[in-house]
Formats: sequence, structure tokens, C-alpha cells
Amino acid sequence: MKNDLKVAYLLNEFPSKSETFHLQRIADLTDRGINVDIFAHHLNYEGLKIHQTLINKYELMDKTKWSNMPFNKFRRIIDFIRMIFTKNGRIIFNKILKTIKYSPYLIFNIRRFYRILVFGKSLKKYDIIHAGFGTVGLECLPLYLTNNNPNIKLVVSFCGSDVNVFINKYGKSFYKKLFNDAKLLLPITDSLKIKLLNSGAPPEKVINHNNGLLLKNHNFIEKRNIHSIPKILGVGRLIPVKGFECGIKAVELLIRSGYKVNYNIVGYGPKKKYLMNYIFKLKLEKYIKIITDATFEELKKYYTTSDIFLFTSNDTKDGMQEGMPTVILESLAYGLPLVSTKIGGVEELIKNKVNGILVDQRDEISMANELKELINNRTLRERLSKNGRKIIETKYNIEKLNGDLIDLYNNC
Repeated sequence: MKNDLKVAYLLNEFPSKSETFHLQRIADLTDRGINVDIFAHHLNYEGLKIHQTLINKYELMDKTKWSNMPFNKFRRIIDFIRMIFTKNGRIIFNKILKTIKYSPYLIFNIRRFYRILVFGKSLKKYDIIHAGFGTVGLECLPLYLTNNNPNIKLVVSFCGSDVNVFINKYGKSFYKKLFNDAKLLLPITDSLKIKLLNSGAPPEKVINHNNGLLLKNHNFIEKRNIHSIPKILGVGRLIPVKGFECGIKAVELLIRSGYKVNYNIVGYGPKKKYLMNYIFKLKLEKYIKIITDATFEELKKYYTTSDIFLFTSNDTKDGMQEGMPTVILESLAYGLPLVSTKIGGVEELIKNKVNGILVDQRDEISMANELKELINNRTLRERLSKNGRKIIETKYNIEKLNGDLIDLYNNC
């Protein structure tokens, strides 16, 4: 077994505000002596602020290279045309045509040119190229196939929308070339694994590999007593799939039935204004707050001082749904009793009334009723709290998962 592995970890942006599972995986791999360098299109300054402590501890900014691809689509097209008319650009374009079948998504996705031009020579020294998402793996495929180093292995993680949205939109053949040429395909849930297999992925390459947590950063706090005014917590991006309006409506039903509660939503995103207006329309601004740009330490305080975690995600028309939400893993790790909708990988993790409570999507009445039961039932809170932490320690401990990942790197 090779203990001095060199891993190139490819992402769209780093550090992301929300994709903390990649950050924690990289941190633990670094602790194990694995040489991990990060390659991303963009530096996310807000993500840097949120995760500053962990990034500084592992000196990850020094280990990251960015392509600095323009955000503006027009500028990307201009750069694309300019590259085509350079000698190096023509060589790269011809290589891409030889390695990728003709597809509008693949041929005209300019991200690939940036990855190849900026990262091409650098990646030849690595043992593993690990693409953090299926779409990233697809974009870097020409880079992998034209690097002239037969010892490099391409490993691809599949996390949710990269399967649900893109295969729904482009069809089962979308990842066909990637399936053929990657060494390992790592979906994070059983449901994603089934979808990859149904889309033609070779069974011998598909291995379920969960996202995990650095448990030393998530101290268990057993939930026994509850605040006189119970504190309900929701965490996530303020986008349609997260369904926060259902949580707001459930809390309204709770309050209208005589309960006094506080509901804190920690997140960011384009629906903030809509949700704020919805809160004011219902005259709930005294009880419901939206907190944006919380640092890791500030978010930890919300987890450790709340009484119940409410997860409200729902499927959307474009196929967007959850994979295995990191915020659910975090809430269970901290010992928060959980009420969650039935979505994505959540049903693989949660057994109803054992380590959490499951309700149907968009069912605000059931959400409100289950919140009432948790508020009134200390025994139930204790059971969910202990069992929630237990399953995280058993199946989602990043230290064990990364041990398995290193074995996969060595043996693929």
C-alpha cells in the first residue's frame, strides 16, 4: 500500500460556503500524511471567511490553485475564441475532439479549456485526480486522458444534483465516457448508486462512499431539558429545494396553536428577500430570524444552543433534490433531535422515531405536530439525540471513511 499518495482534488470553487464535506475530507486526509492539493475555478471569499479557522490550520490556501475563469459568460466566449487561435489552444482543442464524443454540453463547455490550460502540466505529478462532483469529472476528462501519464487514476464523487439534475436533463448517456474511463465512481448514497447503475455505470466501478464529519469538531450535547421558549434551528442555502417556507408555515401553525418558539434559519441565497417578506406577511418577525454569513464557530453555537433541528427540503421540478445533507449529519452529531422531510438520502440515514422523525415533503401540519411532540416529550428527545449521534459515529466518521478511501485509491 502506498502511504505517500499525491492527490489532486478538483472542485468548481474553493472554499465553498456550503460544501463543507469536501473541506473536512481534505483536512483529515492531510492529517494522515496524504499530500492533497486543490484545483478550483474560483476563490470564494465568503467561504474563506466562514471556514477561516480550518483553512488556516491546514494551510489550504497555499495548497490551492485557481484557474480564475471569468464569471461573465461573454468574457468566457471571447477567451475561448482567443485560445482557439493560439498554437497551444489548437493543440488542446484537437485533443479534446479526439477524447470526447460530440455533445453540445461537452464540446462547448469552456470550463474544460481553463482546466487544461492552467492545470494540465501540474497534474502530471499526482497519483490520483479526485473530482469532487460528476460534472467536474466530466470537465476534466480530456485533461486526464491527454496527460501522457498512464499511472494517474481518476476518481469521481457523485453528490446529488450532478446525478439527479444532469441525467434527467441530458439523458442516461450523459456520463457514458466518464463511466468508461474513470477508475472509481463514488456515489454518497444508495439511491444515487442505483441511478448511476441504471444509467450504464459499470457495477465494478461503483462503490457507495458516504460523506462524513470530523467528529472532534462536533461535540455531542445530549438534549434533555429544553428552553422555556424552545429554539428550533434550520440551516441551508436559501434556494427552492430547501423548502424553508414550509418550515416557516409549520412554525406559524405551532404559534397559532399556543406555543411560543423561536425559529432561526442560518443560510444565504437568492430567496432571502422572499422569505423575509413571507415572515413579515405572517407577522412572525418576532419569532423567526434569518442569519446570513455565519462563521463555522458561530454556526456551531447555533447547533449547540438549539433544542430541535428542522429540515424542510423538497424535490423541485428540474430534478433537484438532496443527496446526503451535511447539515443533517451535523445536527445529529451535536445531538439535536431531528424532524426531516423524506427526501434523497435522508431516508437511508433516518429511521422514524429511532434517530429522527420523518414527515412527507411540504406537509407543514405534520411538521408542526411532530415539533409539538418533541417539545413535550423528553424521553423521545433523549432517544433521538443518543441514537442520532451513534449513527454518525458508526457510519459517518470521516476518519474511518477516509481510511476506506485511501484503500480505494491504492487498489483501484
